[in-house]
Amino acid sequence: MSTTEKQTTTTYLVWDTDFSHAIEITEDSAKEAAEEYVHDGDWSGAGQTSTIYINVHVAEKSDVDEDDDEGDYDSKNYKIAVDPDSPEPDAEWQSPHWAVGGLEENPGVCGNGGGVVITEVCLASGCAKITDTWAKDSQDGEEGLESIKYVEGYLQCKGWVLSDCETFWRHDDECRKIDGSDCWYARDSEDGEITLLEATNSDEAEREAEVLAELHGGPFKIINATIAGEVF
Repeated sequence: MSTTEKQTTTTYLVWDTDFSHAIEITEDSAKEAAEEYVHDGDWSGAGQTSTIYINVHVAEKSDVDEDDDEGDYDSKNYKIAVDPDSPEPDAEWQSPHWAVGGLEENPGVCGNGGGVVITEVCLASGCAKITDTWAKDSQDGEEGLESIKYVEGYLQCKGWVLSDCETFWRHDDECRKIDGSDCWYARDSEDGEITLLEATNSDEAEREAEVLAELHGGPFKIINATIAGEVF
């Protein structure tokens, strides 16, 4: 460190509910000390699925008389968010309209107070990540916070079923490929059985359907799942 540089770190006393349990943390600022205090602790336990908030008090050690039973010292208060761990650490979060709803030009987004709620899904598992930019702390009612919540089995709860080959989702007469490409399938007009096709356009789909009809002895309707409900 050069002679012109100054030591900027400060030793703070940091606690959440009880000053008698305060610990010393040396950091560049009171907020950073509060963040370190929370991030080094175990607040949520197993199974946390949404953000929780920890109210932390920070005071400079030099300003505190630790023998003062009245607690007469100057402290700053910070609310630190603790987000849940993702159940899908390698997830690619997406917002296809068919999965998250909302406006087609802005899928998965809806207004909430002074912010929005954003829903994204992992198409490999069906899990959802829901971000609220106007969340509320249930402990003290403070609004305007940000929270994250994970919902496992989100798509399954909406009736979507992941194929055995794990390449597409199916719901009644709709079928959606995980990779986002057009998904063509044929539905048997007699028993309703669905067959996923390898086609990439309507002509290929029709040719595949003709082969299926010859094999099974019945007509097939060709559907492009990218255009929900459109029958060729």
